[in-house]
Amino acid sequence: MPLHFVYQDITSLRVEAIVNAANTGLAQGGGVCGAIFEAAGPEELTRACRAIGRCETGKAVITPGFRLCKWIIHTPGPVFGSCHGKEMELLQSCYRESLRLAAAHGIHSIAFPLISAGIFGCPPVMSAEAAVREIRRFLLEEDKEDMEVWVAILGKPRRDRVSPLGRYLSELPEPDPSPYDVYIRYSRRETDAMPCGGGAMPCGAGAMPEAEADEPRPNAAPKAPPRRAGSAPAPAGAAPSMPKVHIFAEEDSSALSRMLRSDKPGESFSHMLLRLIDERNEKDSDVYKRANIDRRHFSRIRSREDYQPGKGTVMAFCLALRLDQAAADQLMRSAGYSFSDASRRDRAVCWCISHGEWDVFSLNMTLSSFGLPMLGAV
Repeated sequence: MPLHFVYQDITSLRVEAIVNAANTGLAQGGGVCGAIFEAAGPEELTRACRAIGRCETGKAVITPGFRLCKWIIHTPGPVFGSCHGKEMELLQSCYRESLRLAAAHGIHSIAFPLISAGIFGCPPVMSAEAAVREIRRFLLEEDKEDMEVWVAILGKPRRDRVSPLGRYLSELPEPDPSPYDVYIRYSRRETDAMPCGGGAMPCGAGAMPEAEADEPRPNAAPKAPPRRAGSAPAPAGAAPSMPKVHIFAEEDSSALSRMLRSDKPGESFSHMLLRLIDERNEKDSDVYKRANIDRRHFSRIRSREDYQPGKGTVMAFCLALRLDQAAADQLMRSAGYSFSDASRRDRAVCWCISHGEWDVFSLNMTLSSFGLPMLGAV
């Protein structure tokens, strides 16, 4: 059920269904609509649309996807300034009706453009907010089949400077170009250098890795050899020495490493997470859905005492469980992590905790606008 944000051409995504920002006549247009027709096969898709005839604004219809994907869902968005003040209501209906139509056809993976954000005049931020609102509500309340949803945005990430969190991140200093920041582990390293979308293509609904991908920082400086006692100091302008870092070299699955990482002897991340869910009288499904994690991923966490999550997974559960900062620190330590002041994503999560902003979906939209890796979704 995860919601992903990617900055790439929607026709390049390998999903079961692609949503077309259509016109009411279902004719081939320009922009995203024109690209979808060209990729699917304009003659075949035009014949299929003519057989339907028309679709009203805010509604949705479905055709085969021909050469592009299995299905194409067509939804006409509102033209802003011409709908008597009902533009946002109709825009949200586009997302809602498309998702319901996808569920009725057993679709497990679907990609949306930002509807009405082109020549129809909707500001992209407003369309993105409508998308998050309706997709989040559908995934939490109506989704029965663990649908995976993608929002494809053309162009490069444009930093969110509108929301309070976006303004906070905008005011943070840029990361040092020689990034020494992090809490390093031999078995895994997760950093802000991993770009949102990173060129990865969704591959359908079947593949959920156990944890986030491990990518070294592409611009990390090589570690200089230690200077011997009594040797001359480094010349002016030389690269600074590496700061001290915390290193966990123990095997993740060993009982000793689990004990050292935990606030309670022997309590692993999996055990602590399930205990917190039970203490709050929460349903597992409610928590992992709020964390933007699917059923298969959570079942691995639940069934394996030695499961080692990625850092983004742990932070997603901190928000899904509405933990205060002290409890979030404990859950992070149970998995061998800590919040780093040098990580913009970590600071964004801490900001959300301190301000009581628990919505992982909205946080991910803001993170994606800064090119930062998202929480929960892989």
